[in-house]
Amino acid sequence: MHSLANSGQWSSLKARRFFSIKCISLLYKNTISYRIPIIIVLVSFVCCTEKPQKISESVKDNSKRIQLKSDALSVDKAHTIELILDRTFESTEKIFLDGSLNKTVVDSKDRVIIAVQRVGKLGIYVFNQVGELEAVLGQYGRGPGEFEAISSITNSNDTLWVLDTRLQKISLFSMVDYKHLKDELLDNSLIVSDDKFTKLMKGRRLFSINKNDVLIKFEVLSLFQPNIFTKSVYYRVYNDGRILPPELLHQDRYTMYLFKEKGSGREFGFTAPFTRTSLFTTNQEGDIYTAWNEDFRIKKLNSKGEFIKEFYYEVTNSRLDLDRVAMFKMKKEFIKQQGVPDTWPVLHTLVADDEGRLWVSTITDSDSTFKWYVIDGDNGDLIGSFTLKGKRSDIIPFGGEPFFQIKNGFFYTREYNYDEGIDRIVKYKIFFRKSE
Repeated sequence: MHSLANSGQWSSLKARRFFSIKCISLLYKNTISYRIPIIIVLVSFVCCTEKPQKISESVKDNSKRIQLKSDALSVDKAHTIELILDRTFESTEKIFLDGSLNKTVVDSKDRVIIAVQRVGKLGIYVFNQVGELEAVLGQYGRGPGEFEAISSITNSNDTLWVLDTRLQKISLFSMVDYKHLKDELLDNSLIVSDDKFTKLMKGRRLFSINKNDVLIKFEVLSLFQPNIFTKSVYYRVYNDGRILPPELLHQDRYTMYLFKEKGSGREFGFTAPFTRTSLFTTNQEGDIYTAWNEDFRIKKLNSKGEFIKEFYYEVTNSRLDLDRVAMFKMKKEFIKQQGVPDTWPVLHTLVADDEGRLWVSTITDSDSTFKWYVIDGDNGDLIGSFTLKGKRSDIIPFGGEPFFQIKNGFFYTREYNYDEGIDRIVKYKIFFRKSE
C-alpha cells in the first residue's frame, strides 16, 4: 500500500511534498539547514600556545580540567575521525514519507524509526539496517495507537514508546512483531504538590535509561506568559502512564525575548540562536549528563540523579556580532532593547553514545560549521574531534536539540533544507584513526 507504481504518481506526490515543505519554510524561515557532503574528513586538534583562561571558581574540586587549545598530551592522543556515508532514509519511488521527519530513534538492531507528520497526517516508519521499510505504525487521530502531535519517541527493552504532547499520552508498540500494545494518559496523581508548575506541566520528551527505565521531561509552555516558568523537570514514568515521584532532577532552561502585540498588549516570546539553555542526555548504563550551554562544563549524574563528577574544558566563547546573525530585522530590534550578549554560548549539542562516550558539538567563529569533540564519558579524557557543517544562526533553543544519534558504530543525523525540499535521515560509518 506504500508503493508508488507509476512515475506520474511519484512526480505528483514529490511535487506535493515539496509544496508542503515550502509552506513550512515560510513559517520557519530561520530553521536549521544541514548540508552534509558524502565523505567528511575530520581533523584532530592543533596545538597552539594560547594562554589558558582562569578556571571558574564554580568548578568542582574533583572535576576533570582540560584546556582544549593548549593541552599537548591530550592533542597527541586524540584521534582523527572520518564519517563515510552508508545510506539515507528518505522518500523514494516506492516509499513516500508524507510530512516532516522531525522525530527519530535508532534501536539496538540498527532499525531507524522515524515519526513523519504534517497537519492531519501522521505515521511512524520503521526501516531495517539496509534501508528496507518493515512497518508503518500508528496514524493521525485520537483512537488507540493514533496521535495528533508526536513530540518524542524512544526505545526501551524491545518496546517503542511514543509521546503525544497534545493528548498527553504515551503509546507502546512491540518491536518484535510491531503490534500496538496500549495507550496510557500521563498520570501525575502520585505527585503530592500544589505548586503551579506541577499543575500546568506537560510532558515534552522521553529518554531511555538503564535499558528498562524511561524518563520524561516536563515543562510549562505558555503562549501569553512565555517566561512564567523557565525550568525543565525530569521524572521516571511507568508504562501505565503514572509519573513516579520524587523528581529526578530539574534544570534551568532558556528565557525568551519578549514582544508585545500591538492593540491587545499581549506578550509573546521567541528564542535567538545565541539564547542560553540546558542540555541533557542519557545512556543505557544509567548515566545522565547535563550542561548549561554557556561553558564546556558537563555534569555526570547517576540514575538517581545524584552528582558524580564534572568535566570542564576551557574553550573561548566566540564573539557575537548581532548584525551578522541571520534573523528578521524586527526580532533584532527587540533583542537590542532587552540586551545583546557579548558572546555566543560554547555548546550546541550533547549526545551520549552506546560505548560510554560523549559527542559534544561547539559553536566557533565559523558561520558554516560546528566543532565536535568526542570525550570519554567516565573520565573526561579527550578521544578526538571533527568539524561538521551547520549554521549557528539556525539554532532554535525553543525547538529543542537537532537530531544526532551515535549507535553501533554509526553516526546518524537529519539533513534538511525546506527551501530545496530536502528532508532525510543520513547514516555514516564512523572510523577512528590514530594520529601519526
